[in-house]
Amino acid sequence: MVLGFGGLPTSLYLSLPDSDDTAKSFQDLTILLRQQRDSLARVLRRTEVVPTVFWRQFKHLRELQLAEQYELAQLELVAYFQPGSLRTTRYYPSCARYADALASTDTAVVLRGWRQLIAEEKVHNADPDQFDREYASVATALNGVRYAKMKLLVFGWHNCTIKRSKYNDLEKYQPERRFEKLFHRVRQSNCADTD
Repeated sequence: MVLGFGGLPTSLYLSLPDSDDTAKSFQDLTILLRQQRDSLARVLRRTEVVPTVFWRQFKHLRELQLAEQYELAQLELVAYFQPGSLRTTRYYPSCARYADALASTDTAVVLRGWRQLIAEEKVHNADPDQFDREYASVATALNGVRYAKMKLLVFGWHNCTIKRSKYNDLEKYQPERRFEKLFHRVRQSNCADTD
């Protein structure tokens, strides 16, 4: 569990029902997020690790990572309903362009922010033209601004904050390699994984 700990999903708002009752939706999603965090925290707390300094510290780092993921997920959830709130977070100085585009009520500013995000995403994508096709098909649609804001939140703001999170990359501690070293000899097989 400590090795394969996945963490919290941070895109809970993607499953929002199309409803005008945003307060209820926000409350329901906040409760769901808290329940998921509490469930993962219980599992992590109960997980026994090899009684060495490294494994105890690594387990603690996973707990800190979960707390940070929860904070980021909460920020995104609040930002879905109140995008201006992103301007008051500690991530704002580094991710201001996404926060400003999300908080804007000017359609041109939102679409320009999405267009800039698309330009960035195209650089490292196998099919960069897909982004242009998506923009062309959605930007002028009735829900185009809402769609653009979702993209800015999920792929702009989220990715920007993840890069700046303290406990994002725990793999740098090479836990799998350290785990294998606990055994005298490790034999790997070519068997398919079956569940």
